[in-house]
Amino acid sequence: MTLRAAAVTFLALLLAGCSTTTSKLPDAMRNRLESEGIVRRDDDETFRVTTGTARRHWEEGRASLVVTHHTVLVHKNERVLLEITAANAARWRVRRDHDRVSIASEGAGARSWSFHPKDGDAEGWARDLRAAMQAAAG
Repeated sequence: MTLRAAAVTFLALLLAGCSTTTSKLPDAMRNRLESEGIVRRDDDETFRVTTGTARRHWEEGRASLVVTHHTVLVHKNERVLLEITAANAARWRVRRDHDRVSIASEGAGARSWSFHPKDGDAEGWARDLRAAMQAAAG
């Protein structure tokens, strides 16, 4: 392989790596969410996940977020990272701190998922997340 061919191959691999997305859902899940009515969606968002209460630990990563009228889903493609439905909605709260929105559980296994909405509408995201969780809780 010539140096030029190697450089072109390397560049193609590099660009392909940059275009990875976290937004791909299995058809069955996508259909279910669409049937519930998608209110908001934010693909490839940077989340800060914090665990613990007294001794906090956090890490950042990319994932996608879908909010329907009854479900909140944070996922990396087909891998579900957080799903809030009628079964667990009472455990979760939404908080807003300026331009950051946080979805947090309470108690011994406290965990939060926070993000800066790309569209800048933190208030709207917080409102729609709360509405989805209230509808799920009944």
